[in-house]
Amino acid sequence: MWNFASRGVPRGCVPADVHHNLRMRRRTWIVLIAISALIILAGLAWIAITQSGLLQPSHWEQPAEPIPVISTRGHLKNGKLTAGHTSYDYDIEGDMPGLAEGSLPPPDLLIVAHGFNNTAEKALYKFAIARDSLVGGGYEGAFAGFSWDANTQTDPLAMTGYHEGMRNAAASGFKLARFVSDYKRDCPDTRIHLLGYSMGALVVLEALKALDDDPTLASDQVLVSSVHLAGASVGNDEVELGQRYGRAIEHSCGTLYNYFSPEDNKLGYYYPLKEGGSALGLTGIKDPQEQPRNYVDVYAVKELPALNDKGVADVDEYGDNHSGYLGTRNKSGELIDDGILDLVAQNIAQLASSLPPDIPPQP
Repeated sequence: MWNFASRGVPRGCVPADVHHNLRMRRRTWIVLIAISALIILAGLAWIAITQSGLLQPSHWEQPAEPIPVISTRGHLKNGKLTAGHTSYDYDIEGDMPGLAEGSLPPPDLLIVAHGFNNTAEKALYKFAIARDSLVGGGYEGAFAGFSWDANTQTDPLAMTGYHEGMRNAAASGFKLARFVSDYKRDCPDTRIHLLGYSMGALVVLEALKALDDDPTLASDQVLVSSVHLAGASVGNDEVELGQRYGRAIEHSCGTLYNYFSPEDNKLGYYYPLKEGGSALGLTGIKDPQEQPRNYVDVYAVKELPALNDKGVADVDEYGDNHSGYLGTRNKSGELIDDGILDLVAQNIAQLASSLPPDIPPQP
């Protein structure tokens, strides 16, 4: 502290040079804080850009083999229905197995709901990777995508579009539930499986809740044979009994598998900033004593090789690859890793044969 009296300066009188020094110190600290904040924001922006797809191609390679899609594109804006749409309507694009003329109901139908910041074109690209990964893992059933209004991101950090995406995802769950109900009416022997990736997990969980809550969707049987959540961008307590989705999980599906990775830095950094808690896809269920009887956590770190600086799967590092849950292609379009979908294929096969699920050991 300055002792002006000891320098012969009356108390309350501060020399001009001291004022100047104090001002300079304050300005220096302000500048340093501002620079530090800019560096942190720039780092976060770079991570967000490289992982969100903003540096990825504007044209996404489309699948050589057509993929049937349940679409709600254009139905929602900021969680509200657009003109001409209802809570339950959906569109079918392509030939849906079991519904298209001349097709027989398949024994299994797996529907994948994509994540945040996906255009319709990018969603098809992701669906194609998922289908290839499933087939490589031994899945022999039918496949479809669920495409929803997820492309709401307008900046690298998703400061302006994230919560709109969440609202659209939640509202899309009703529409997915209606499709499931309609499909089981027409193809009652087909086992339906739902896979929700990242924010798509919210779509799937809201579909289960709609099937449990809505009397217009009521059924005397469980309509969804299994649910698979991959890198789920929902709260880690929301699947507990007594919370939003716990009862719906027990009532509306056969078995729910949650594939999670504690090494997933995208969920580790960004989900707390947006939601103020921990993501289910990062930690698994918060309180295992409150998990539904048919809920299973699957430790998926070893299924997610990280990508090196050349975009190639690095088999020496695992877990920090949020975009790799559905599989990874190299620049030549070759599938170089199948993410967690080999486990999904195995678990579906074992459910069909009434064998215990194949769950990797917990760490």
